[in-house]
Amino acid sequence: GGTFTDLVVVDERTGAIRVGKVLTTAKDPAHGVEQGVQSLLEEARVDPVVVRAVVHGTTLATNALIERKGARTALLTTEGFRDALEIRHEGRHDMYDLLIDAPAPLIPRHLRREVPERLLPDGAVLRPLDEAAARRVIAELVDAGVEALAICLLHAYLNPVHERRLAELVREAAPHLAVSCSSEVVPEIREYERTSTTAANVYVAPLMARYLEDLERRLHGLGVPGQLYVMQSSGGITLPPVARRLPIRLVESGPAAGAL
Repeated sequence: GGTFTDLVVVDERTGAIRVGKVLTTAKDPAHGVEQGVQSLLEEARVDPVVVRAVVHGTTLATNALIERKGARTALLTTEGFRDALEIRHEGRHDMYDLLIDAPAPLIPRHLRREVPERLLPDGAVLRPLDEAAARRVIAELVDAGVEALAICLLHAYLNPVHERRLAELVREAAPHLAVSCSSEVVPEIREYERTSTTAANVYVAPLMARYLEDLERRLHGLGVPGQLYVMQSSGGITLPPVARRLPIRLVESGPAAGAL
């Protein structure tokens, strides 16, 4: 969590449980986890080499979204749908407030760009992707200093061919960019939901990738051979490669872990 890092070590042979608590190191969260794990194992007299698994719940993605501290993110979408992220739908968190102010989109309008292409509602290609135009748009976004890119095309949940090709073009032009396609993140109907979820996913992806890689390295440095698992919003667990690719699944990781 943002204030404390809480730890529990369980000896599955004896059923013995011991808990620990350290202050979260906000500027370097993995450091606090490392300190906490090391001190707790020492107090419990547990050799790190016998640790079979580490299960980790975190509010890092949650806080990054709330505090707007994610990556500088851009959006590639179908021509004519640049503003779907801002238009939203009729749903409001206070349905009787006629003057409600919706939160600003994670991606500002000048970083939301259109590409010429179009799929029909059944997934058939009506207009092929204009790759030359797409390359120009990608180059403009790279020049604008974006760090992450969400790709959300109309009806892509039925046919991801254009999204996948766009992702390939991005990786050719700027392999350092984090890229998320809606057809992978949330392959479901409804334009706003797909776009906003994909944008949020890639917005926190660079932060979560750096954190999880650092955490794995620090646990290895402590001599812990056990597999690292990351708690998802669902209360289930996943492996770090999946968590790095789909960090939107971790937004309620901390609260889910706390409840369990």
